[in-house]
Amino acid sequence: MTAQGDEHRLVKAAQALAETFDRDAAKVEREGISRARLDVVAKQGLIAPSAPLEFGGAAAPLDVARRITELLAGACGTTWFVVTQHRSALDAVLTTQ
Repeated sequence: MTAQGDEHRLVKAAQALAETFDRDAAKVEREGISRARLDVVAKQGLIAPSAPLEFGGAAAPLDVARRITELLAGACGTTWFVVTQHRSALDAVLTTQ
């Protein structure tokens, strides 16, 4: 069974990263996350996929963002946590007037 949105290019990118991140998740949890790992997530457009284009996002539908979150969290909790911190800060900026 596939989740809704699995054909979206960002979900496919998240699936590929999840396979890689799953392999060294325990090491990242022990030793910490590298800037290079975050750069890979950012280059794939996965830090803030639902953010508007003018703010560096991909304006992806919310179901796509949820699927990306599910994939990253399932593969590496540490990576998911740090990405979520970045995303939360952006969400605060976008909703503050």
